[in-house]
Amino acid sequence: MVDAKTFIGREGELAALAAAFEARPAVALVEGPAGIGKTSIAEHFVAGDVRVWWASGEESEALVPFGLADQLVRRAGGGPVIGAADHVAVGLRLLALLDGEAAPDVLVVDDAHWADAASLRALLFAIRRLTAEPLLIVVVTRDAGLLPEGLRKLATAHVRPGPLSIEELGALAAAVERPLSPHAVARLSEHTGGYPLYARTLLDELPEETWQEPVLPVPRSYGDVIAARVRGCSAESRALVEAAAVLGVSCTLAAAVAVAEADAPLEALDEGVAAGLLERRTPDDVVFSHPLARAAVYHGLPAARRALLHARAADVTEDAAAALHHRVDAASGPDEALAREAETFARQELRRGAWASAVASLRAASRISATSAERDRRTLEAIDAMLYAGEGATARRLAADLVVAADEAARGEVAPRGEVAARGEAAARGEAA
Repeated sequence: MVDAKTFIGREGELAALAAAFEARPAVALVEGPAGIGKTSIAEHFVAGDVRVWWASGEESEALVPFGLADQLVRRAGGGPVIGAADHVAVGLRLLALLDGEAAPDVLVVDDAHWADAASLRALLFAIRRLTAEPLLIVVVTRDAGLLPEGLRKLATAHVRPGPLSIEELGALAAAVERPLSPHAVARLSEHTGGYPLYARTLLDELPEETWQEPVLPVPRSYGDVIAARVRGCSAESRALVEAAAVLGVSCTLAAAVAVAEADAPLEALDEGVAAGLLERRTPDDVVFSHPLARAAVYHGLPAARRALLHARAADVTEDAAAALHHRVDAASGPDEALAREAETFARQELRRGAWASAVASLRAASRISATSAERDRRTLEAIDAMLYAGEGATARRLAADLVVAADEAARGEVAPRGEVAARGEAAARGEAA
């Protein structure tokens, strides 16, 4: 069941269900994509002092006649109805149960998009004959269009939960004892689309240091689903999807084609769309179906393939800053000249107060620095910028790592890096240079 402490927002959705409850008998639809929190809303709504019957569809049982109806009949102590002759007979049994002394106050049908058609017909038959029974039927589905038309017409409430706001995501992070800076919360919102399931999973799974990575990871279960979809595409479609992932959540079709070096781009795009990976919002642009889908594809790329695609992207990207970051991501080892370019760009960003951009560029410059001294110096500057950007937790972690490295250098009879240790300790205390 849903954890009340981490159930954030949704006042409007709960109010709509409460109004439907007062108007019983009634039907309420809760519709939305996977991960948006439909089931959590239903669970939270029935968590009070009400009698509840709960049944759920299952993808593997979608073709089992009366599989969902069987859950309800057994819940009431009746015998099996799987394989019954027709929906009218099963509907009459359901009607008798829903009108009996042990009838529930609320009947929830979760994942109704996977419910077998025969059960939905039987349930509709029963619902149409409810007159004064104090019963609310809550139907939870990803797509109301997959339900019988008659069931949709009976609905007096249609709840469509949207993404959590940035403020609500911040409250969620605090509720699970993973408080984030405003910048990190904004990244979480962009990365998950505000979907509470994905946000909660990432808050549980991601260590603190990953929140500064250019592309955040994805929940493992979601990543497995996307990886399977990518494997199901042809080689040319995979190449186009991978190229788009390197370019960002959205990009021009022309850029993706150039990076992928696709010979039949429209066919490859159509395949990616059919796989649920890409969408074509305009004739000239493509976008991933969800930001997490892009991240899953990106993190699934082998290192050499990712570097090659970044190098191609640098050649076709017109934005100088984006091209610079593609070149850094394409680097296979230290490159001091490129590190200096990234540092110069970071200083430009610092002058205009773009702290997050400056941090990203300084950390990139540090990563490809040719010497340990240059690497540490650039990391220290990134730590200072993090403190100004409000990323104190990440700054303190990086600073602590530098202090440990300096101590190890001293114990190894190497000249101790005094400035590294001193500035690192100051940053660990939350003090900017």
